[in-house]
Amino acid sequence: RHVAKGLDGIDVEGDALLPGQGADGVDGLDHARFIIGIHDGNKDRIIAQGLGHSVGCDPAVGFDRDISHVIALPFQGLESPQDGVVFYGRRDQVATVGVIGPQEAEDGQVVRKAFSFWNNCTGYNLLLEQVRRLTLVKSQIVFAMESTAHYWLALYARLLKDGYAVMVLNPIQSHSLRELYIRKAKTDARDSLIIADLVRFGRCKASNVPQDKILALRELCRSRAYLVDMAADLKRKLIALLDRIFPEYESLFDSVFSKASIAVLSKYSTPQKVKNANLRKLTDILMESSNGHFGEWKAHQLKEAACSSFGIDDSGGVYSTLLGMFLEQILSLTAQADSLEKQISVFFQEFNNPLTSIPGVGTVLAATILSEIGDITRFSSADKLLA
Repeated sequence: RHVAKGLDGIDVEGDALLPGQGADGVDGLDHARFIIGIHDGNKDRIIAQGLGHSVGCDPAVGFDRDISHVIALPFQGLESPQDGVVFYGRRDQVATVGVIGPQEAEDGQVVRKAFSFWNNCTGYNLLLEQVRRLTLVKSQIVFAMESTAHYWLALYARLLKDGYAVMVLNPIQSHSLRELYIRKAKTDARDSLIIADLVRFGRCKASNVPQDKILALRELCRSRAYLVDMAADLKRKLIALLDRIFPEYESLFDSVFSKASIAVLSKYSTPQKVKNANLRKLTDILMESSNGHFGEWKAHQLKEAACSSFGIDDSGGVYSTLLGMFLEQILSLTAQADSLEKQISVFFQEFNNPLTSIPGVGTVLAATILSEIGDITRFSSADKLLA
């Protein structure tokens, strides 16, 4: 995994004038002396406030490992690199950090040379050690990053846990500021400074970062949806194979994936196998899997269809092998999705949310809506929610 795609640049600027976003954990930014903009090579940005007197990170928890190289670039503003330096790098090779400040440096002068760090606990401690040389007062530092992909989340959570104010920005905001400059070149150093300038100018709004429980519920819902999608794709592939070797089969059951049909396919996956099957054994399978709904008449029906099938031959047993594999994976994915659904139902009860009182909205759908939207009171109108 290339986590470094997320940590490609950090800039620190002075005179931070952020609008108060109490819910976003960025109170007190008006007094910040330094702004640190972090640009991710995977388009992940982060801004955070504060530096600890004693910072530590448990190596057992760490982030994904990734190496960085030190690059120092002279910088004064976004257009002419002169006084100062920017910390620059790339996620899978380098982590980029740029520092601008102090407060009286209204032109956003870069005050710290570039450095790189591993995307793990060692690198995290190195990052804070370097920033601590500028100030030991947490309220004088702002960290900022863009909320793209997922690489920003571990660093965000660690900074927040250690008592720093962290600001997460929508990348649309930094893109808008970038368009104001004549040179549209997109580099990690420039992007990290654009993020810092957004904060310094006070022209940005922090994105809402859900609480841990909401994030966990979101992961459950998205993972279940992913499993369901994979199972659906395999079902389409299985039906396509059946259409080649046993095109009459689908018309014999209400659904190819009904319990009785799956039981038959698991044992007799091709017309040849159905034709050669023992009538009594086939009948027993049908009766047991359908709770007595199907009997010997259905077994005869299957055999007649198999004997006159228009499908192609199962050359070398390839199709029966693939059918068996697909069916096994479908059953496994379905069981896993059902397991997650049960966990979602239990987890959702903790939120005491009224969404399930809406006709047609079940627990899974309600949990999905809650986890994706979060606190709906953040939106002042339905139009803003839809946007």
